[in-house]
This record gives sequence, C-alpha cells and structure tokens, in this order.
Amino acid sequence: MSRNSQELSQTVARNGWFFRLAPDFPADQIPGFPENLDFILASGTILKDSRTTTAALCSADGLPPFFLKRTNNKGAGFTFRYLFRRARAFRAAETICALREAEIDTPAVLAVGEHRRGLRLCGGYIINEMRSEVRDMHALLVKSSEPLRTLDIIMEKAAEQLSRIHNHNIVHGDYKLSNIYLKPDGHPGTWDLDGGLVLRKPDRKKMFEDLFRLTESCRRVLRLAHPDCVPSDLDLCRKAAESYSGPFPFSPEAIRDELERKAR
Repeated sequence: MSRNSQELSQTVARNGWFFRLAPDFPADQIPGFPENLDFILASGTILKDSRTTTAALCSADGLPPFFLKRTNNKGAGFTFRYLFRRARAFRAAETICALREAEIDTPAVLAVGEHRRGLRLCGGYIINEMRSEVRDMHALLVKSSEPLRTLDIIMEKAAEQLSRIHNHNIVHGDYKLSNIYLKPDGHPGTWDLDGGLVLRKPDRKKMFEDLFRLTESCRRVLRLAHPDCVPSDLDLCRKAAESYSGPFPFSPEAIRDELERKAR
C-alpha cells in the first residue's frame, strides 16, 4: 500500500461515516470498514491512548500493517467547534499531501474520515502507511554516546527540512524530535501532522513556533538524557537559526528569549 500519488479519489459515506480513500487502499479487505475501525484500533498495538487521541499500529486479514489514529471527542467544546466543520484529520491529510507533492518525506495517507451522530462529531480518523525502517530523532539523541555531535547532525537536518516545509507555505504545528525521523539513506522525514496547515502565504508567527518547538525539544532531551552535555541556550538557538533558511530570518536571541519566556 506504499504510494507516491496522494489522490484520495474514492469515498465511503453511510450511517454517519464519511471517508476518502486512496485508490489502492483495500477497504473491502477490512471486515466492516469503516464501522469496525474502533474495534481494529483497540485490537492493535497501542502507541498512544489519551483523552484527545488514540493511535495504534494495526493489521487486518493479512494486509501490511498500517498506522491508525483517532481524534477523540473531548466534550461539549469539541462538539460545538466541529458542528459545521470537518474533523481535523482532513486538515492533517491535506498537509501530508502537500508535503509529499513538495517531495518532503512523510508516510502516505491511505484513508481519512470521520464519524458523526447527527451533527455531533464522534471522532476523526486517519490511516497512514507504516514506516518500520526509520529512526526518530528523539531516540537517536537519547541513545547517542556523543550527544553534542549527534545534536549538530540532527539540528542541521531538522532545520534544513523545516526550511523546505516553510518555503512551500506549510507549517507542521508540532515539530519536535519525536516527530522527525531519519531514513536508512540519511534523509529526514516527518510525521504526526495533526497540527499541520497549508497556508496561502508565509506566516511569521506560525513558522517561528515550528523552529522554537524544534529548539525546545532538543534542549529538553539533552537535559533529561545528557545533563552534562547541555550547551547554553544561546549556543543551541544559534545552531537552529544558522541551519534554518525559511521565508523569514529568525535570530538566535529571539529564539532564546522565547525559551526563557516559556520557562517562567
């Protein structure tokens, strides 16, 4: 089910369920699709189960394993917000499609949809191809025997990739190390695009938040896993600013000031 095309041209709509599917997604081989998705999710290898989201690696009837995430209804505020708008999963799928069109690596969308009872959104769903051969940057930095050298490599690759993302008028929304990975060939990629957004024009504030999130994530991992190898905030921010070449220049001092503000 690995694909280059991101056209979600097939639709399934019945009993409050609405899904868009990739042409080669074998929905007919998944018993009870889409009504059975909650059971499939609960039966999978759970990666996250919180009030907001549930995610798992799943399989069905001999198909290759796939990644399934459900955005959960958190209560009255969530219900009201999504009365007349599509589930956030559709925006994530749009972001993923835009990234792949820009030749930025991210797992393909196989299906995206939602379930409603009347106007009430019960949950949004996204199914992605599974990537088993990649290594996320959070784990790489935690396990590194040379954390400062690894930090230099990670920051350069992550910031350069973020520059490409922003130069295509896309923001990630949660650009932390655990959402950035390295492929076997050394090229980076990214996933978990729940907060992603395709913009009409560059947005300085949103793009700064992505770069800040990357820098903050690096600092947090170093402090927890390698407390004796933590550079100064300004040195860390300088690494981020010097490797970034998006639509707006961001100074190391601006990133450092935001780190200090968030720490108060």
